[in-house]
Amino acid sequence: MVVDYFLVKNQSYDVLALYQDDAGYPAWNKAGFIAFLIPVGLTLIAITTGALSWFYTYGWFTGSILGGLIYYFVARGGARSAS
Repeated sequence: MVVDYFLVKNQSYDVLALYQDDAGYPAWNKAGFIAFLIPVGLTLIAITTGALSWFYTYGWFTGSILGGLIYYFVARGGARSAS
């Protein structure tokens, strides 16, 4: 949410449209799911195999930073292709 607000949308949300159906914001954010699932997948690999244990040890930081970077690039790429 922080990356979307500050970097992708440049601090401009239509607050009323956030609470209305079909008002410009999708019900499911594809970039958000991608940015969530990749760090979760890496964490599961770290837990089950022991590989990437540093990723799990510093999970809050690694997951947040990696998720933010992935979201930024996926959301920006989707915005460019839609234009």
